[in-house]
Amino acid sequence: MISPVYWHPRIYDAFLAALTGGERRERLLVVAREIRDGEEVLDVCCGTGALARVALRGRPVSYLGLDENPSFVRWLGRRGIPARVHDVLRDPLPPADCVVLQAALYQFHEGAVPLLRRLRAAARRRLVVSEPVANLARSRFPGAALLGALGAATRRGPQPFRYDEEGFRRVAAEAGATRVFRAGRDMVAVFEG
Repeated sequence: MISPVYWHPRIYDAFLAALTGGERRERLLVVAREIRDGEEVLDVCCGTGALARVALRGRPVSYLGLDENPSFVRWLGRRGIPARVHDVLRDPLPPADCVVLQAALYQFHEGAVPLLRRLRAAARRRLVVSEPVANLARSRFPGAALLGALGAATRRGPQPFRYDEEGFRRVAAEAGATRVFRAGRDMVAVFEG
């Protein structure tokens, strides 16, 4: 069962705004600082393309968003933001200077290291991964944790797993991250070269 959060881009953005407050914008800006002007950016699991719409708006970069949700991709297209329907586990990744994955690694935790290596291989210069480590799905209150898991239910079902700081650092190190740092409620890993 796909969560209603994924039914429409406005619902998705409203849910994330309620969940994170102003911190979502800050995460986007932290990621955007890792992107250089003139670069090609590949935003994997881009959702509603917030990176392009908020943090890269007006910057001289070439952006392409990939997401498995066709309604999100159509919505981005109507706004002039390049995006394609894409299954990150099956479809080839187009190369780009900077590949970005935000708040989605938890969905692939069982194969996180191989996925990060695939993303890194598509990145000519760097891969930037941002993942929340303080979130509703890790709440000590069972009702809140269930709400977090169901709110993130993709076509693969509810997603109860979430990274903590130690787990994210371990996966990032195993995949070859050159820098790992905390940014608010998120951890960021940068893979250079």
